[in-house]
Amino acid sequence: MDTHFTRDLLMTAAIFSFFSFVWFGWAQERPPAGAVISLGIGSGIGLLLALAFGLLSWRNWAAPTALDPSGDSWRSYLIIVGVEVVLVAAAVAATVVAVRSELQPSFLTGILAGPILLTFAIFAAAQWLTTLGQSTAA
Repeated sequence: MDTHFTRDLLMTAAIFSFFSFVWFGWAQERPPAGAVISLGIGSGIGLLLALAFGLLSWRNWAAPTALDPSGDSWRSYLIIVGVEVVLVAAAVAATVVAVRSELQPSFLTGILAGPILLTFAIFAAAQWLTTLGQSTAA
């Protein structure tokens, strides 16, 4: 049984990529000198992936979804929401650290959340690519 749904993987990649773009952007408020290029690259990758996977999501909108509350996938969805709560906790932690340092809260939040979101976006995209290979082999 295939537990991966094309629409869901594409939407996950699109959403996480978009938010990585946003968080990397927020991190660009007075960052340390050496971080500017990395933040720009992360933001650019996030934007490009968000656009690409947003378009692919739109083109696959009629595909089945795992977000059926009566199925096992609903539990997985709730776990993902829990991960998002952790990303919010990272923002709170960044604010606390920023108060005790010379760094801006937006930089600390973005530098923590941006890579996390981009990693999960790439993970979802990789799973989608894997399902493409399985569907063509069948």
